[in-house]
Amino acid sequence: MGVVSDMLGGVSLSTIAAAFWSVPSLEFVLGCVAIAIFALPSFIAIGIGARALAPRKHDTFIVCTACGAVIGYVALSITLTIAMKFTRHVDFADPFKVWNVGFLALFSSLMSGLYWCVAVRRDRRHRQMIEEQERAIRAME
Repeated sequence: MGVVSDMLGGVSLSTIAAAFWSVPSLEFVLGCVAIAIFALPSFIAIGIGARALAPRKHDTFIVCTACGAVIGYVALSITLTIAMKFTRHVDFADPFKVWNVGFLALFSSLMSGLYWCVAVRRDRRHRQMIEEQERAIRAME
């Protein structure tokens, strides 16, 4: 848990890397569990957002990933604010805070892209195949 709190506290990457390799395995596993718990609301919000885009046929990879990045960033920011009292405001003059915004947006877009590949792509292909079959039936009538 110390590595996670150091990362969120603004410690440099080299210090975090040195601490990471010296962490006992149990503490490392607990840190991974903490990160997974913090990411769970983002996963849920991204899933709901992707499902909301499907009926409108706006569930392409780029649109889903962009919307998921925004939704995931907001959900992850709210989760961190509530759970860890991480209430620093974004100041673009401080490069570490800009790095945090970029990291959270990148992490959220990776989560939403992975969700699209695993869940949405299959449903999208199935829906498109059904629509093609319905168009073919209508054309034969």
